[in-house]
Amino acid sequence: MIMNHFEITELQRTTANLVRIGTIVEADYDHALVRVKIGDLLTNWLSFTTLRAAKVTLWCPPEVGEQVIVISPGGNLAQGIVIPAMYQDKFKATDSKSTTTKLSFADGAKLEYDSEAHHLQATLPGGGKTTLVSEGGITITGDITVTGQIISTGDQVAGGISQINHTHGGVEAGGSNTAAPH
Repeated sequence: MIMNHFEITELQRTTANLVRIGTIVEADYDHALVRVKIGDLLTNWLSFTTLRAAKVTLWCPPEVGEQVIVISPGGNLAQGIVIPAMYQDKFKATDSKSTTTKLSFADGAKLEYDSEAHHLQATLPGGGKTTLVSEGGITITGDITVTGQIISTGDQVAGGISQINHTHGGVEAGGSNTAAPH
């Protein structure tokens, strides 16, 4: 089979468009779509991949300015799928250690684990708050160091002794208070 000039040109175009690298220039997060600039070309609105999208979901959308890969079935960019993201001069890697997994946010918050040091650290910027909701309770095994106040709306039990319901022996009932702890 002999191909004519048009067929060869079309084959070259579609082959070149199978895998392209570009930069996100627009995002529609309500519909999980982005537009990518590839050289002088601006794509249509394209879907981007995620790690999970069924019973377990992960929402971590790519941002404007991120460099991405566009995979286009049959070389048709209109059917492209965006795979985020690639480190670049504008957005450098935040670590270089192979045993570290780190999630870094624009406001300075970080969640990182170093499997070599067995160390998990969560850091929030000044004024940040952490809320844990666990109606079944929370169990911590290990020593706890707290810098700051502990405020509780319920009883605190230490060594089997309730802070709300404990009694002091050897004290006469009446209007007097016990001495401060020493």
